[in-house]
Amino acid sequence: MRKRIVLFAVCLAAAGSAQTVSGQALEAAGLKTGLMPAAVGRSSERIARSGAARSMLPGRVYRVVMFGHVPEAADLEALARRGMTPVQFVPERGVMVSVAPEADGATAMERFGEDEAPLVFALARKVSPLVDAMADAMADTMTEADAGITVVAETFPGVTAGEGLDLAQREGLTVLAHADLLENQLLLRGTHAQLEALARWEEISYIWPASPELREGALVHGCAGAVTAAGPVANYVAKVGEGWEGPGLGVAHLQYKLSALSRRLPAEAQMTEIARAMAAWAAVAQVNFSEGGAAHSTRHLNILFGTRAHGDTYAFDGRGRTLAHTFFPAPPNPEPVAGDLHFDDDEPWKVGANTDLFSVALHELGHALGLGHSDDPANVMYPYYRLLTELSAGDIAAVRELYAARTAAGTPETPPAPEPPAAPPQQPPVPNPNAADRTPPVLTLSYPAATSVFTTRGSIVFHGTARDNVAVAAVRWTSNVFATGGVASGTANWQAEAPLAVGINRVTLVAVDAAGNTSTRNVTVTRR
Repeated sequence: MRKRIVLFAVCLAAAGSAQTVSGQALEAAGLKTGLMPAAVGRSSERIARSGAARSMLPGRVYRVVMFGHVPEAADLEALARRGMTPVQFVPERGVMVSVAPEADGATAMERFGEDEAPLVFALARKVSPLVDAMADAMADTMTEADAGITVVAETFPGVTAGEGLDLAQREGLTVLAHADLLENQLLLRGTHAQLEALARWEEISYIWPASPELREGALVHGCAGAVTAAGPVANYVAKVGEGWEGPGLGVAHLQYKLSALSRRLPAEAQMTEIARAMAAWAAVAQVNFSEGGAAHSTRHLNILFGTRAHGDTYAFDGRGRTLAHTFFPAPPNPEPVAGDLHFDDDEPWKVGANTDLFSVALHELGHALGLGHSDDPANVMYPYYRLLTELSAGDIAAVRELYAARTAAGTPETPPAPEPPAAPPQQPPVPNPNAADRTPPVLTLSYPAATSVFTTRGSIVFHGTARDNVAVAAVRWTSNVFATGGVASGTANWQAEAPLAVGINRVTLVAVDAAGNTSTRNVTVTRR
């Protein structure tokens, strides 16, 4: 698709060699697992020293190869010549590779340049901390031996289904059947000790708790994960990059466009449900969505419904299995694909029932903001979708690691600047007939963050600011549902509450200056 493979643009350290990269820094940058220095090659002694317990094929190992620069196609080709096949992409400057049994460790890590050579790491911890916590809780009640722990275990790409089953059976785990599991995943039940033993196999990527739906055998749909321009990101990655604003808790302003509608739902329902999902994220973090812009512009989420091959390298698979996929922000993805959301229009999309558009859009928007998958089944970002009405505390905490928080009332946690004190009375200026004021005021809407929102409340409170080259006289609102409107309290920092009828309410906010110039903002509020 691209001559140059664009992977990761966020750097752990300033310019320098890969020697500056540490496992601790990588973990802080978004990996759930720890990393430890490792070796590759045919020598069983080297493999044992690296911490790998065993592998199905003697000598086959999976390693994170870290460069001192953003990897390019030539780097991946050089790895392939040394018997290393890239299978997943790891945040910052790395790639997960499968090392062939015949790879020669003595030559595999030849220097790739005059000043730097890649470093190699192994995943130090492949069992979710939540699984450990479940085991501790069961130990207190002496129930683990009876019931065991039910988990999802994921193998690396390239590991066959038969190999995965063989590993589970070797460790005495019970394999549970579930028709909706994603590729390379197993539903298993066993003791904590058995799961720890399973994780020591090279072929195992990550182990996390199974959701109630998986445990009960209910119909589920899995999310294969958000993608980069060069490939998928694994479940051991908690976040990719630093969000749209880079390091620090910034404020993101994003535009979006629903460029291709689904044939499964009315257009108004699609726009309402997607806007409702955006409003949920915007209510807890300072991420502001506004409709408009071109599909190929920067900081723009192009949202579309498509079938099979639909313009990227990740073709949909028809009804069932993959429901949607999303590209992470820029970086790591290049514009204009960064942040784009694609939904499979072969799916039976519904509102308020499986397959629920709001629930899937809410999950995919988390990816568009930079979040990976969560191990907690209670979170929206768990790898398997479920019918949802709101974000969980875990989702809110995760997105607030990337963006500044917004209070429950919808205003920033830092209080707005107070209105300036009233100036002492002055004589009105003598009007100049040759210099009439034709400059409209500037009206800004702080909350809601989107121009189309959903609520169940009987009213909505708008917040914003207004300024003018002379003075703002008032901020007013009108509604298409109610005959009367109202006047906001305040002007420089204003607040207005509008009643809502069940259904679609179109509220118009107008700032007026002393000369009669106006500026407007329109918001569609759907009350259910």
